[in-house]
Amino acid sequence: MLKEALRYLGVQGEADAETLRLILECMETVRDVAAPKIVMRRFTPTEFTPYRIGKDIQNHLEGATEIMVMAATLGISVDMEIKKEQTVDMARAAGLNACAAALIEAFCNENMPEGLTETSRFSPGYGDYPLSVQPKLLQAVRAEKIGITALESYMLLPTKSVTAIVPLGKSTKCKQSKCTHCEKTDCIYRRN
Repeated sequence: MLKEALRYLGVQGEADAETLRLILECMETVRDVAAPKIVMRRFTPTEFTPYRIGKDIQNHLEGATEIMVMAATLGISVDMEIKKEQTVDMARAAGLNACAAALIEAFCNENMPEGLTETSRFSPGYGDYPLSVQPKLLQAVRAEKIGITALESYMLLPTKSVTAIVPLGKSTKCKQSKCTHCEKTDCIYRRN
């Protein structure tokens, strides 16, 4: 998770000792204040039809016998901690933000159905799958039970929250890395 946090922070190559110290402290803080929660719901391919918008999600779900929608969050306390630090220490706030992003990804990966990997997840905003589907996905999994809502801009609150679609079934395999497939080649989070 340290490597991911450094990547989210924008560190390329080896991090210096001060950056490592900052990230390790921030990771501890984020773990202390986070209250990770997740909700999931399985759909048949037919039931999922209203949520299939764009060619990329169609390709991702090809061959699925079931489709799982998940919503996960670290909780509002993480947002509050980051916001508090933004008024005092922007470097620490950036470190907390990077560590929280790494932690929510790790939490989602840990809660994937057995045999699947993080490359099986596909979220609004990947490729041509629009963010505008967020409210529908949140409603479908009753994400309000764990405190997740969507703003008018379709960004999620708490900010360290994720919605994702996961294809289930014997014939579903990730054909390629989602970053390699994504057309957003200027994304700072892109993995090579």
